[in-house]
This record gives sequence, C-alpha cells and structure tokens, in this order.
Amino acid sequence: MKAPGRPLVCKWIEESWSGLSRKTIKRGFSKAHLVPPIPPSNAMQDGPAALDVLDDAAVAFLRESSMVDETVGDLSSDDDLDSDDGDEIDEW
Repeated sequence: MKAPGRPLVCKWIEESWSGLSRKTIKRGFSKAHLVPPIPPSNAMQDGPAALDVLDDAAVAFLRESSMVDETVGDLSSDDDLDSDDGDEIDEW
C-alpha cells in the first residue's frame, strides 16, 4: 500500500481544522500547555483583541518548533504546491 500524497494529507488536515472553531483550537493548545492558559470568559474583554496575547504565544510556539517556514510566504492556491503525485487524490 502506498502512503497518501502531500496534497491529500493537506486536504484532510484543512478539512478537519476548518470544522473547528477558533476558540476550540485555542483551548486545545492551552489544555496541552503549548500556549498560556485562556482566562475564564467572564475575565476576558470583548472582541478579538482579547486573544492577541494567545495568538502571539501560539505563533511563537510554532516558530520555536520549526513549524513555520518564514521563507516560503503565503500560498495563494493549490497551484503553488508542486507534487508529482497529484493524481492520487482521485484514487481515494
């Protein structure tokens, strides 16, 4: 059996993560002690600015773990992914 190609794995990951709320993802990282704990909702200010510290901590963690490749930049489409096994997606 051949391992799935990178495009298929990326598709699975993207579909899985897109089904989760931002709050759920942040709480998961917090429970795993990968970022600072999230204060109780009654202690948080309203709006996205309340989570800025957590966002910075998450980005710092990803950088320290070499999970962020700052030399590549943003991907704009699937065409940016170069793979010779793109046909595998149709086989699954």
